[in-house]
Amino acid sequence: MNKRQFEREVVPMATKIYPFVARMVGKLLAEDCIQEIMCKLWENRRKLKKVDNIGGYVYRMANNHCINIIKREDKTINIDSVAEGFIPETWQSSDKKERYIFILKHIDLLKEPNKTVITLRDLDGLEFNEISAITGLTEINIRAIVSRSRHKIRDAFNRAFTENYNATDKQLKEDYHE
Repeated sequence: MNKRQFEREVVPMATKIYPFVARMVGKLLAEDCIQEIMCKLWENRRKLKKVDNIGGYVYRMANNHCINIIKREDKTINIDSVAEGFIPETWQSSDKKERYIFILKHIDLLKEPNKTVITLRDLDGLEFNEISAITGLTEINIRAIVSRSRHKIRDAFNRAFTENYNATDKQLKEDYHE
């Protein structure tokens, strides 16, 4: 892959993966991560000729890179800071903001690969075949993961907003890691 092809096919993916990366590692590290990912892609540009789905490859590389950072730094995500950049201005002091942050927090509590799959599907809006290319899971498996994850989050949401449920972080983790 030459410079022109790289700029046409790979560089535009940086803006597409930014929300995904920012949700995984936070806004402060997101730009650095994307720069590192783009450098790795440039260094491996000759191998990109053989890749059928460049977008899927870039997302997978971003996912792996973020997971490595999280493991290396034993990083936990501050949901409030992540949500701040993704919540529409009209929601900033409303009930919608509280509910959105609640959902993000519960997505963050999911185990891998559920967390990645639900993020790619519901927050990034990717299709099942694209998620399959990124994660290496089958589309059938992805559909099941999405369904189970949505069900788990929906149950927690209904408990929290209909029963005034005040779970501690420890209780929430136990709910998600049974």
